[in-house]
Amino acid sequence: MKNFLAFIVAMGIIVTLGDAYCFSKMHKPGEATKGCTLDGKLYPFGEIARTENCFRCSCSKDGMRCCSLFHTPVNYDKENCKTVFNKNSCDYDVVQISDPSKLCPIYSRKTILASLLVLAISVTPSNADCFSEPLNPGMSHGEQTGCLDSNGELHEFGTHWTNTDCYYCFCTWSGIDCCSTFVRPVGYDEEKCVSIFNKETCTYKVVEKEDHSKECPAYAAVG
Repeated sequence: MKNFLAFIVAMGIIVTLGDAYCFSKMHKPGEATKGCTLDGKLYPFGEIARTENCFRCSCSKDGMRCCSLFHTPVNYDKENCKTVFNKNSCDYDVVQISDPSKLCPIYSRKTILASLLVLAISVTPSNADCFSEPLNPGMSHGEQTGCLDSNGELHEFGTHWTNTDCYYCFCTWSGIDCCSTFVRPVGYDEEKCVSIFNKETCTYKVVEKEDHSKECPAYAAVG
């Protein structure tokens, strides 16, 4: 197996072991009578193949659980290319900055590469870095209206946001659920190189320890 993975790396294929990110929304007793509401739209009970914002969800009287249908590109020419979300395909297109009609090559996405599936190689993906916080109720006009995060900011029930640490969070009646929006580079020369996190772009960059202006190759990413 190790020899085969080394062969893949040698061929320039980057293996990414990150899952699509997921979140849960719990209902109060008696709250959901006709279905589940997400981003202001009511969905019926049962399995929802695709929401308007490109999530696959399961809706019940107890709550709603959703996972993204899209996969985030993580390795492409960021100087000459940019990502554009395509709601029709529920995925990102990577296009040239100078000419958005031209696509750029993508070397990895935040998912298992389809090429590995075609080769029938079994790889166990890692989960996104997630955590939950118990409900710290936020009050408005004497009523409980949402969750207070660690910074004391109030978020209404059913809303989601990206916090300052680049985690995608969701406020439910049981608390706050958060999952990372970034992937961590692995498979690089840790003796000569170091990974540096950029909170503005929510991405890691692998650079030489002695000269941070020089990038190092990273052969995989997890997150």
